[in-house]
This record gives sequence, structure tokens and C-alpha cells, in this order.
Amino acid sequence: MREFGLTYPIVIDSNYELWKAFANKYWPAKYLIDKEGYIRGAHFGEGAYAETEEIIQELLREINPQVELPAIMEPLRETDFPEAVCFHPTPELYLGYRRGRIGNQSGFHEDGPAEYSVSGEMQENFFYVQGTWNSTAEYLESATANGKIVLPYSAGGVSLVMASRSQQPIQVLLLQDGKPLTKANTPAETKFSNDGASYITVDRARMYALVENHSFEAHTLELLPQGDGVAMYAFTFITCVEKPSATLAGAQR
Repeated sequence: MREFGLTYPIVIDSNYELWKAFANKYWPAKYLIDKEGYIRGAHFGEGAYAETEEIIQELLREINPQVELPAIMEPLRETDFPEAVCFHPTPELYLGYRRGRIGNQSGFHEDGPAEYSVSGEMQENFFYVQGTWNSTAEYLESATANGKIVLPYSAGGVSLVMASRSQQPIQVLLLQDGKPLTKANTPAETKFSNDGASYITVDRARMYALVENHSFEAHTLELLPQGDGVAMYAFTFITCVEKPSATLAGAQR
């Protein structure tokens, strides 16, 4: 709220009361409610920003027909334009044992630190854990500096909700297909060390953009925390891309 200067009331739904009341199954999800309390519009997932703003303005005019409103905002990102191509990416993946889809044969070692190892072929729609990690219902937390998360995925890019529970900034190295990221596929907050390693610094609880491929591609992403106390909550994936890759040009829009 401070970062974006939001001064209007915002509800924190930590106990999922609103989530359950709306029988919601999506994140993000938008519900537009009119002055009488009726739901007049809804959209699940990213996108439809102009359409959503049009409904908001319509509902505001119902309250005050003389209200002066700005023109509908133009798309801010290339992937928000109508020409963007959208695919079905890897589904959102939670890392806590309550809803997490871990691919390790041993499964989760709940409510405590444990050593994890990976064996066999890795499959999409799961994440894999190696090293010592503390498993909780909502997140996985690095217990040492020798662990990693391995994520096979198909998407235009990947983001992850993380926090530093040690209250100190912690670097997380990023590898894609066994190599450091490049300038072409890194979001603005990804940095590079002098030896070419790509990393992101986790300094507070929020969503971190990890990689942006700009086309719909299949890769394996590795995250290697450089210390204990990195809590990882949920992976989300970019659905829409600026241009379809040659191999997926015929995929369903």
C-alpha cells in the first residue's frame, strides 16, 4: 500500500473468509459490485483491464450521471494489448504442504526441517526440492544455503511470492536450463554478479518476477537460496506473450 500510494480501505483476508464467501477458486480474481450490492462483473486471472475499467465507469455513472471520468487507460505492457497471444501455462503452484504439489517421491516432511533429494525424471505441474528445507502449511523455508527448488514449467515467465524470515536481505541464484539467466529474459529486479551469475534479492514479503521469456516456452528453472530463512509461498505463470514462439504458433488462443 505504501509503495503504490493506496489510500483507500483494503481488506486483508488472511483467514479466507471472503475467498470462501465468493466460492472463489482463482488468483487474481476481480468482482465488481454496484451501489445496491449486486455483482455486476467478474474476471478471473490477469488481463481484461480495459473491459474491467469500462464496467467500473458504468457503475460510477449509475451513482452520479454527471461524474467526470478519464478516458480508458491504454495498456501498459505489451502482453496487455488485444494482439497478445494467450496459452494455457503451468498452473499456479503452492509450496506449502496444505496445497502444494511436490514432485519428490518422499512427499512433504511436515512441520519441521528435513533433507530432500530428487531422483527420477521430473514432470511439469510439480516442483522438486533438494537439500534441507523447513516445511509448513503455507510455505517452504530454506534451512541452509545448500538447497534448491527445481521447477519444470511452460509459460511466458515465472513469478514467486517470497519473504525473508531472517529479517535480512538474502540472495537467491537463478538458473534456467542449467545456465544463468541472460539480459534478454530477466525482469528489471534481477541482477548479475561479476562472474555472470543471475540472482534476485529477497528483502521483504511480496511477489518477485523471476524470469520473462517474452514467448511461450518450456524450461526448467532452479532457485538456490544463499542462506537460511527464505520462505517461498506460490509460483505464478505468465499466460499471454507478445509473440507466439515458432513451435507453438498454432496453439489454441
